[in-house]
Parts: sequence; structure tokens; C-alpha cells
Amino acid sequence: KILILDAKDEFAKQGLFIKGWETLYPEMIEFVKGSAGGKITRIDVAKKEVVTSSGTHKAHVINFIPPQKAGKIAFDAGLTKGNWCPVDFITFESKIHKDIHIIGDASDASPMPKSAFSANSHGKVCATAIAAAFSGVKMPEVPSYVNTCYSYVGPDYGITIAAVYTFDGSKIVPVKDAGGVSPAEASSEFRKREATYAEGWYKSIVHDTLS
Repeated sequence: KILILDAKDEFAKQGLFIKGWETLYPEMIEFVKGSAGGKITRIDVAKKEVVTSSGTHKAHVINFIPPQKAGKIAFDAGLTKGNWCPVDFITFESKIHKDIHIIGDASDASPMPKSAFSANSHGKVCATAIAAAFSGVKMPEVPSYVNTCYSYVGPDYGITIAAVYTFDGSKIVPVKDAGGVSPAEASSEFRKREATYAEGWYKSIVHDTLS
């Protein structure tokens, strides 16, 4: 059995993941949300026990993911406010230190998720801003950002989420009706096609980012 203990009550594509687990791995995976006792308060490494508000759970293998925050280098450089780095959403320049640009997970670019695809989108906006600054050209006032994420629930079972974002003058906001998630009720053939698309998506984003 796999027990997922989460301090949060919700996560991206939650309904699709749970449906996939129930379809492929019935009664094998259990998700416990924070308000139902999923928040971890202590881990006993020697005993392989996880303590939560709902009780103690013993496991053969524990994969603990600590609360997320920007990397140590960002804190050491004084670029953070809270757990993340505040940035100008048009240039991704730090709001704390001029001429330092921060993209990806470390940046506070909510409501965009902290995904590699988001970081790729941030990078393109940031690179355009830096090139514009070097060339003395004005940066476009309303950049667009995008996120797409495919997930495998099984070898032939894929799900996806996508969204387009814009800048409203003060913050990043999703563009209405520009995106969505895989349908909750879909055929096995549809899930298989999504798994195939996922492979192409992965190759494309890796090539685009690293080439």
C-alpha cells in the first residue's frame, strides 16, 4: 500500500490522479489531506515512523518532501521575501536587487505552478527583457506566459493540464477559457493517446530548453 500524507488539501489534477489510481491500482493508494490528518509533525527515522495529527504510520519506505522554498543561494544573496523571490513580472528582475533576474521555482510567480514548463516560459520572457535592455528597445508591456504539464499514471494512462496567463498591470492572471485539464470521463484509448502525447511533450520541452 502507498499512503500519501499531504499538508495541503488539494493538488494539481487531483481528481484525475485519484480516478487513475482507482482504475489502475484499486485500494493500493490512499491520499490523506491536511485537514484530515495528513500534516506531518515528526518523523522517527530509526523506527521508520511518520507522526501526524491523526496518528502514527509505520512504513517500509518513507519518501519525505519538506516544505518547498527558494534555494539557499537565493536566501544568502538576500533575494527572498518569505520563502520565495519577488520579481517584476514583465522582466523577472528581482524587486529587491536590480539587474538580477530570477525564473522558475524560486520566483514568486503565483498563480503559475512551479513546473519546468513554467520556468521555460519565464525564461523566454526574461531573455526578451534582457535583450531589450541591451538593445535599448522597450519591452512589450503585456507578455504572455504558458504552462503545460503531462503526467503518467500508468504506462498507457496519461493526463494533462494546460493554461495561458497574462499580466493585468499588477499581477499574473490566467486567461479565461485558455486551457483546461483532461476530461474526467475518458476512454482508455483517450488516456493511451495522452500517454503518447506526453512522450512527445517531454522531448519537445527538453529540446527547447537545453538545445
